[in-house]
Amino acid sequence: MKFRRSGINAAISPQTSQPANWHERISLDLAQNFHVDDQMIEPTGADLAIREGSRVAVVEVKTGDPNLPLPSSTASQMRMYVADVQKKVDPAQEMEVFPVLVTNYQVSSADRQELADQGIKIVEISPAESLYDRNAFFNSFSSIVGFQKQS
Repeated sequence: MKFRRSGINAAISPQTSQPANWHERISLDLAQNFHVDDQMIEPTGADLAIREGSRVAVVEVKTGDPNLPLPSSTASQMRMYVADVQKKVDPAQEMEVFPVLVTNYQVSSADRQELADQGIKIVEISPAESLYDRNAFFNSFSSIVGFQKQS
């Protein structure tokens, strides 16, 4: 099975039906449980565009060493992804396009404020993959983003 991520095909192990890494696992969980609009993100570098009604969440998943701070380029990268997606939206559709960061990195209060000031929603995940709780993640994502998980 293949999972499409920003033009990159990521292999899913046929023995376990699991993605090759945590980043892909989270992206796949989102893709399988929310309405993903692949045309919105091609050829941007964003991980996913999740659409619900007239709202589009441009999602970037950043996982790594949870003891490290969030990469400094995150806010500018998110702005670029949103601008790319907004170019694809027909102005007559009146779509709200907004960025969502899913991360296990440490987010300092200064970074949190910078991201909030730019309208970037932050969904924090557990620091370690072994502690990842899919249902808690979906609840957190839904609450922060305002989208409902598909049944």
